[in-house]
Amino acid sequence: MADRRDASRSLEEQLDKIEDRLRDAPLGLHQVGDPASATALNDSLVPAEHQPVWARWDGLDLGQGETILYALASVPEATQRAAHAKSVGAGDVVVGEHGHDLLALPPDPYEEGADVLLVTEDGERQPYASSVPRLVLGALAEITVLYDREGEFQGELFEDDGELSVGVRRRLLRRRLDADPDAPLARLELGFILREAGELAGARSELKRVIKVAPEYSRARFEMGRTLYAAGQGDAAARSFERAAGCERDETLSAYFLAWAVVADERARDTRAAEVRGRWPGFAAAQAAAVRDALDHGQPDRAREHLRLGLAVAPTDVALLMLRASVDDASSNVEDGKV
Repeated sequence: MADRRDASRSLEEQLDKIEDRLRDAPLGLHQVGDPASATALNDSLVPAEHQPVWARWDGLDLGQGETILYALASVPEATQRAAHAKSVGAGDVVVGEHGHDLLALPPDPYEEGADVLLVTEDGERQPYASSVPRLVLGALAEITVLYDREGEFQGELFEDDGELSVGVRRRLLRRRLDADPDAPLARLELGFILREAGELAGARSELKRVIKVAPEYSRARFEMGRTLYAAGQGDAAARSFERAAGCERDETLSAYFLAWAVVADERARDTRAAEVRGRWPGFAAAQAAAVRDALDHGQPDRAREHLRLGLAVAPTDVALLMLRASVDDASSNVEDGKV
């Protein structure tokens, strides 16, 4: 009984915090609906445990469309439309959108690793938020990084290529995790950034937390493998890559994860390589195409990575072997400062 009271009090505190932040935000930055009626809540597709947000605001538009929670009346149509497009599966309830992606409540949050999923246009499912209130709090926290008190973009957010700077991305992720410590996707992205920066111990710590919350999250297992491999722990990395491949539903992506196990650990290389080719017969050709694309875009490191993966799985592939010299030349040009 005490645990139930504590949970209820925590939920009310989260909702009150949302209300405070909405009230203090610049005018016009957010749009909110009136509380949903008892009838609308009772008739809604949204399960009862997720309804408290709608009981206060029947629809939220945060950051001028950056994150949207639909009004209850719009949920059935959005869910039906996404199901028809095969973006979501049976039992999913589409409750909003973030950017170009959908926000959905899955029928089995434990299996998915989160109460709220981010579903991309091609149907990829990412565990996004531990609850709907924490989703909203996380979105509001990120928006304070992006917008000033007048509702305009903060200065020095973007690089010359128009992308958010790494420093800003870190701040966004930290803010979301302050609001939702168990948000798997945000912590995964932070782990990736830390690995890219060479902060391997920090990356591993973040990824451990993701895997604890979402043990079947294939991308977290894969990113842990990348981190272990970068730290020189090939055996452990290969096991993580294999676990990622086993968790992944998409055969092509599963094969890609397993190919990294081939690279990380020479033992059982032939067996693993044969399995990759079995799952994805066009693996070598796809890696050759990726090498050419990386070279065309002046990305020699990415080209070398795809070449290494391709040759690990198909060491006699003629197309890959013919690309070796081009990759070496591109890498040399970068080292010599020619590009």
